[in-house]
Amino acid sequence: MNIVVVSDSHGNKKAIDYIFNNYAFDHFIYLGDGVEDLGTYEHLPNVHIVRGNCDFFDSHPLELSLQFEGVKIFVTHGHKYMVKYTKSALTKQALEQNAQVALFGHTHKFCDEFCDGIRLINPGSLKQNNATNGSFIMLQIKKGELGLKHIIL
Repeated sequence: MNIVVVSDSHGNKKAIDYIFNNYAFDHFIYLGDGVEDLGTYEHLPNVHIVRGNCDFFDSHPLELSLQFEGVKIFVTHGHKYMVKYTKSALTKQALEQNAQVALFGHTHKFCDEFCDGIRLINPGSLKQNNATNGSFIMLQIKKGELGLKHIIL
């Protein structure tokens, strides 16, 4: 199973279109800050969305708990858990959710690390800026094992 994970597009609808038109995936997870960039993709049954701190007036949840092929994933934008400063609150919440993985955005920086047995993953920002090109990740889940590809646009 292939799962695209995107965060912080901040107006980069072109990159969203590019991913949908050029990558094969089973599910698409959007981690907030630019939900409106999804357009009609938002309504597809395999698209899972949480809102971020810049998604004003958006009605999507702040958090989701998903499970794919036996891997339980806690999904959030991350601002509520102060992820720019520490990952301890995020890790604690993922543990309380009995998740093996926590997906988060907000920092605009790629992250793939373990904390207290929880794999913390941030795809970086899809928004291109002066320092880096936008990025996202492709998770591969097979027989309960999780692989990851960090893709730079």
